Amino acid sequence: MPYKPRVSQSNISDLVQARDSRYQRERRIRKAVVIGVLAVTILVALLIAAFVIQEYVVNPGRAVATVGGQPITVSQTQSRMRIELAQATFNYSQVIQQIQAAQQQNREGSNDFLIQFYQQQLQQIARGIDTAQIANAALDSLIEDQLIRQEAQQRGIVVSPAEVQEEIERQNGFFRATLTPFPTYTPAPTPTPSPAPTDTAGLTETAAVAPVEAPTLAPPAQPTSISQADLDQIKQRGREFYVSMGYPESQFEQAYEIGLLAQRLQEAIGSEVPTRTMHYQFSYIRFNTVESATQGLQELTSGAITFDALISQTNAITQPAVVGSGGARDWRSATAVEQEFGVDVLGALDTATLNQPSPVVTSSLGGAYLLLPTGRQIRDRAESELRAARQQAYNDWLRNAKNDPARVQRLIEPATIVPAAVRNAIEQFRRANLSGAQ
Repeated sequence: MPYKPRVSQSNISDLVQARDSRYQRERRIRKAVVIGVLAVTILVALLIAAFVIQEYVVNPGRAVATVGGQPITVSQTQSRMRIELAQATFNYSQVIQQIQAAQQQNREGSNDFLIQFYQQQLQQIARGIDTAQIANAALDSLIEDQLIRQEAQQRGIVVSPAEVQEEIERQNGFFRATLTPFPTYTPAPTPTPSPAPTDTAGLTETAAVAPVEAPTLAPPAQPTSISQADLDQIKQRGREFYVSMGYPESQFEQAYEIGLLAQRLQEAIGSEVPTRTMHYQFSYIRFNTVESATQGLQELTSGAITFDALISQTNAITQPAVVGSGGARDWRSATAVEQEFGVDVLGALDTATLNQPSPVVTSSLGGAYLLLPTGRQIRDRAESELRAARQQAYNDWLRNAKNDPARVQRLIEPATIVPAAVRNAIEQFRRANLSGAQ
């Protein structure tokens, strides 16, 4: 008989304990694996959620710049980038249409200059459709808008919703009231000559002259209003455009509002420009060299020649080379003098003795001058100059405000946050329109 080992009760108990121990160990392992898988799954979900929050909540809300403590966010800047790109490409297509129209109407080269002008414009617009330039233009325009709003608020300048609607209607050619045409001008009727008397001696009777009917002048053309339906369609298309750019519908009205605020702010700043300024009356001779000017001054001070005669003499010298030129200026403003002759000449006119030749003045614009100031007065600015000065005052304010670190802080380089769609569109445009020019 084969040998059969005897299994004691204690051996059976040991086997059972070993089996239970192995089961518990395997159970613990399975539990640890399940817990590990759950932990990894939760960690991945948290990482995905963190990425989504960072990408779509935190990043869009980051400040690219601050203006007066108010942030300009990534989301706002990216939306404005889309606007800038859309405007630039629209302008590009408009200039192309103008070039095509000019070419079609070009007869014997009559439009060559105009076509060349449009082509230069086209190249300038195309160069501006660049990732960095679009990004910087977007941020600059947002900074300007914020500066305008803040300055307008400080000055108490407001624009009502009704005024915004009126501006929308005006710019799009909608007139609520029917415009009254100018009255038709009808000249007084021409009197009819009396018939000549009959000659009793048998002479032929002179026929009466027929009355001349006075011509009626047509009234000047009046603006034609678009319909209410057309206006509503324009508004709807405008709102849809801004929504497609990442804005709320209200941005359509806000675009007109900021335009009105800028216009009124410009008027307010322009009103601070003095309407009167110093004017100068003087004669001058501009020499090409200091030596020629010094020699002319010696002739004047010695009494050998008068200022007017020196002007004529200098203007007459053209051989072997022009020495200089001279003339007279009647009541030119300080701005006009500086633009034409430079700040050094302006300073000399401001301090020189009237009716006496000045010492030689070298100008920052070139040349050496002899001056004969004959008058200095505070006078009214010319209307065109006043308009230019007011515009310049506004431009200076805006430039200084943008460059003031206490008001404007740039925190993120805008070119680093250009949306992929905008970047791709710019690259496609440049490949399609600039590949041959590069």
